[in-house]
Order: sequence, then C-alpha cells, then structure tokens
Amino acid sequence: MKFKTSSYLIILIVVLGLTVCKAPTEKPFDTQLADKLQTALQEAEENPDTKFPGVLLYISSSKLGTWVGAAGLSNIKTDTTMRPDDKFRAGSIMKPFISVVILQLMEEGRFSLEDPMTAVLPESVSSRFSDSEQITVRMLLNHTSGIPDWITGAMIGKITANPQRIWEVDEYLDAAAAQEPYFPPGEGWRYSNTDYSLLGMVIERATGRSWRE
Repeated sequence: MKFKTSSYLIILIVVLGLTVCKAPTEKPFDTQLADKLQTALQEAEENPDTKFPGVLLYISSSKLGTWVGAAGLSNIKTDTTMRPDDKFRAGSIMKPFISVVILQLMEEGRFSLEDPMTAVLPESVSSRFSDSEQITVRMLLNHTSGIPDWITGAMIGKITANPQRIWEVDEYLDAAAAQEPYFPPGEGWRYSNTDYSLLGMVIERATGRSWRE
C-alpha cells in the first residue's frame, strides 16, 4: 500500500443507475439540467462557508445520460481552472470499498470480525501495537481500536517536505506505533487512518493479492 501526496480538494462524485449489464446507447444529457447543476457547483465553490478551492461532479445514469461539471481551481498556486477531465486521488472514499472486501472475505470464512489482529496480520505488523491481541477486525472497521492515526503533525511535515515521494505503509505504521493509544480497545471511538491501512494488509494476507486488485 502506497500513498502519494496531492493538493487537498473536495471531490463530489455522484453515480446513478450503474449496472453490470451491457452498456446501453449513451443518452444525451438534458441541457437545462446541466445548466442548473453547473450553477449549483459554481455557487457551492464560491460559498465562503465551503472553504474548498475546486469541485468536480460526475453523474452517470441510464435514464439521464452522463454529465461532468467542474468549478473553481485545481491549483491555487498557479491559479489553474478546474476542468471536467481533471484527475483526483480517491482519498477516503476507499474506506467503504475496503470495508466491503473485508465483509466479503468474512462471508467466505477467511476470518471472523471478532478475530484479533494477531490472527489476521503478520507478527511483524501486529507486534508493533501493544493491544493487538485485544483489537479485533470489527474494531478496525468502526474506528474503536484505539490505534492512533498515522497522520500527525510530524508526519504531515515530512510528507509536505517531500511531495513527490511515495511512502510505504510501514512508515505510516511506525508513525502510529510511536504514539500512545487513544484508549483501550473497544472503549471509545476516534477516526484513524491507521485502522484502514491495517485492514488493507488484512486483505492482502487473506487473498495473497494487493488490496488494489
């Protein structure tokens, strides 16, 4: 699992009516609706309360057709206008995908949601965290593990100082393990990217494939 930094932009992705059957003939998107959506995007981007520089909206529907709109800037330093064909990092939208794969593997009998980290991860990983024998897969899924987030001030400083570097998951785990647990396993809730970094490793160990696959 690797991570490469990029500009922080909020991405809005709306997918309607997706199917796995043969794709129908593309239907022209209603121009009046497109105009309304573009106006809404522009107003959202210009709203001082939203505090984001750029926005991209993608709609795909068997009834409506496909439309992509953009507003604002893709790069505030160069004052570059956002374009409908700009690319973005998936960001935390990957967490629901990882959750689904974990549940699929659980249904296949690969492991239980109540299995501890020590049962689903290599010792070289689980041994970094003092409470790994009490932290279950379920706790990782719902952010009740108590494992600290690897996104810390120090780590962010390192990342921003090396924006083109590709970081390894072991480096994230080291940053998390260097901190004190937020709370004992299962006795609180706190968002932690480390939980899902670990779940990605659970997927890799259970399937023998990269979690990206």
